Amino acid sequence: MKLLIALLFVSGFCLCKEKAENRNSPSINTGTDAYNRRQIVPDTGIYSIKLNYGTISLQQWDSTVNLEHDLGKPIRQKIKKLDLNSDTFAGSFIKDMEFEGLTLKLFSPPQNGKTFWIQEIILTGNKYKTTKGIGPGDEFDKVKHAYPFLQKYPSNNENMYYIGDQNYEKSMEMEFEKNTLKTLRLYYMIQ
Repeated sequence: MKLLIALLFVSGFCLCKEKAENRNSPSINTGTDAYNRRQIVPDTGIYSIKLNYGTISLQQWDSTVNLEHDLGKPIRQKIKKLDLNSDTFAGSFIKDMEFEGLTLKLFSPPQNGKTFWIQEIILTGNKYKTTKGIGPGDEFDKVKHAYPFLQKYPSNNENMYYIGDQNYEKSMEMEFEKNTLKTLRLYYMIQ
């Protein structure tokens, strides 16, 4: 029994040490195909945008921020309940909110439906910026300077770039047009 406890302790210590080393590493290259060759970026709050009175971030509950106070009344807002075609997410709720130059998609589990957390942030205008001061209208060199981990998206679209966290749960996707940032999308992938 003592041997089993000692083995569990040692393996847990090694796993924690490995995770800490990976978290502190500026980039880690994993896999061999183009999709898996991405650099790993530690989550340092880059999946957020600045507001007048603070920030909003992916996975932040709407009960922790007053979106209408900080963003104004939405141009459009729609809530839908996911049906059985949504597999394991059936019964969950999606709230779409559109503001000038900003779209939010929020998620609520089936047993809730009243409070939502932010799943997606899309910037299409220059009214809002990321926490590093980047938004639509910025030149590629400025974006690359702010986000040195920015990589070419593995697709046929030559204008798409991205940053992803270690498990690609959180990502930042950017589309450029004539060397200028056109759209910026922050996304949390539910697994």
